[in-house]
Amino acid sequence: MATEICIVRHGETDWNVQKRYQGREDTELNENGEEQANAVARHLKRYRWNAVLSSPLKRALRTAEIIGESLGIEEIEILASFIERDFGNGSGMTREQQAQSFPDGSIPGKESDDELSDRIKKGLEYITKAYKGEKVILVSHGAVINAIIKYVSDNFISVGETFVKNACLNIIKYEDEKWTIELYNSIDYLKTPVEIAEDCFLGKEGCRRMNCAQAVICAFKEEFEIDEKVIEDFRKMGGGNAPDGLCGAYYAASYVLHEKGAEDKAYELENYFSEYAGSVKCKEIKEGRKLSCTGCVVRSSEFLAKLQKASRS
Repeated sequence: MATEICIVRHGETDWNVQKRYQGREDTELNENGEEQANAVARHLKRYRWNAVLSSPLKRALRTAEIIGESLGIEEIEILASFIERDFGNGSGMTREQQAQSFPDGSIPGKESDDELSDRIKKGLEYITKAYKGEKVILVSHGAVINAIIKYVSDNFISVGETFVKNACLNIIKYEDEKWTIELYNSIDYLKTPVEIAEDCFLGKEGCRRMNCAQAVICAFKEEFEIDEKVIEDFRKMGGGNAPDGLCGAYYAASYVLHEKGAEDKAYELENYFSEYAGSVKCKEIKEGRKLSCTGCVVRSSEFLAKLQKASRS
């Protein structure tokens, strides 16, 4: 069985905002960081986890505690192997300040690449043995996460090429003595469904580009428990190819209503969409030029999002 590790970067701190290297300095989450930790906790609560592990530094441990509380996991295992990289005399400085103070790039007291790599390898080996076949959450830091991803990708993803975002999710799996990366540097769970739909349609933020119908379906697949196969089935529904010449985005929203037993909202959807687009037919919408294809995706998603919000209240 595979051992799955969901690696979470801690929530935001004031030093993150100031773009200062924190290293081993024991900074704490700011107000936004607390909100980010709660958001990732709500997202991870949807799935089953066996344990929560953390770096010993306050910003990581507090993030882990918030996640653990949400999951009903009281004991957080602290693993020193995943403490942030020691930036030595460069701690507390911005990148520009480091360049000025250490123009040759040699920073006294900074942990070497080999030292960092060795300890994260030992840490991962411990997890795969202690939690074999289980799913665990590990809260750590930017430099450490970059080093982990570099190692498990066999240097395919290099350290320093990607800025690791606060509260991002990274999922790696170990099975048959091999590592695979399932997710990297993702904060999609912080986006609204409308933002996700638009990003999928435009192919932004690393999203696989989709047609208008697929984008709407994809944005709500978790909330409405839509199978991944449905997204592929809607591959042919874009560009006016939906049944009866309907706009693909509108058709996708109608499909979601039908599948979730909310057919009584179909007339409301039609009125809402037509108010902005002038029609529900793709050709007529294009001829009328009231709404772009992106706008159709946004308006269809907005309606579903409002329905989603109303069902929760």
